[in-house]
Amino acid sequence: MQNMRIVILAGQSNMAGRGVPEPEDFVPIPGVFALNEKLEWVAAVEPVTFDRPKLAGVSCGRSFARMLLWSTPCGPVGLVPAAVGGSPISLWKPGAEEEGTGKHPYDDALRMAEAARPYGEIVAILWHQGENDAVIHNDHYAADLEEVVLNFRRDLRLSDLPFICGELGKFLKGTRCDYPPVEEGIRQVVAKLPRMGLVSSEGLSDKGDKLHFDTPSQRIFGKRYFEEYLRIIGKRPGYW
Repeated sequence: MQNMRIVILAGQSNMAGRGVPEPEDFVPIPGVFALNEKLEWVAAVEPVTFDRPKLAGVSCGRSFARMLLWSTPCGPVGLVPAAVGGSPISLWKPGAEEEGTGKHPYDDALRMAEAARPYGEIVAILWHQGENDAVIHNDHYAADLEEVVLNFRRDLRLSDLPFICGELGKFLKGTRCDYPPVEEGIRQVVAKLPRMGLVSSEGLSDKGDKLHFDTPSQRIFGKRYFEEYLRIIGKRPGYW
C-alpha cells in the first residue's frame, strides 16, 4: 500500500472511541486501513483502537476516513489510533509515562506515525481530549495544548500539519467534567495557531454514562471533523 493519506487519532477516550459497535462497524471499507498494535496495516473495522481492549469501541475515525476516501478517491486512507483513554494532557508531553501501564502517549503516537509514514503522507491530526483536565481544574490548559500542537508539528517535521480539535460533549454540563476554562483553552489555541480547526459537539449524545459519545454521534463527529479539514485546506465538498 502506497500513496496513503495518513490520519493520526490522538487524545483520550472520546477519540479512541467508546461507542457500542453495530453490525455495520465490522464491515471493512475498501481502501480504509488502520495501524494495529504490531504496526501492521489491517482493515479498519471497529474497534480501530487498542488503547484499553476491554473498553474499546466506535470512534469518529472510520467516519472521517470514509469521507476522505469518497471525496478524494486517489489512494487509500490509513488511521493511526494513538488516543489513550483517561490520559490527561500532561501525558501528551515527550517522555511522559502513564503510571502502571508503561504507555507513553506522545512518544507512542510518534512511533506509530513514523511506522506509518513510509506508506504515504500524514495529512491531519484529529484531537479530542480535556475531560480529565476539567476534573482536575487545569487552569493552564491552553498553554499545555499549544505545546502539544507545536511539539507534534516539530517532531513530525510538518509545520503546517492540520490539527483539528473537537469540543467536549455538551452532556458534560453539571458533571465533574464541567469546567469551562478547558473548553475556552481549546478555543484560544485554535484561534492563535495556524491550520487549526474546532469541531462542534452541538446536538451529539452520550452513550448513557454522561461521558462518552454514543455510536451515532461518533459517526456524525467524524463527518464534522472532515468538514473542518476541508475548510483548513481550502476545499469544499464536491470541489475535487
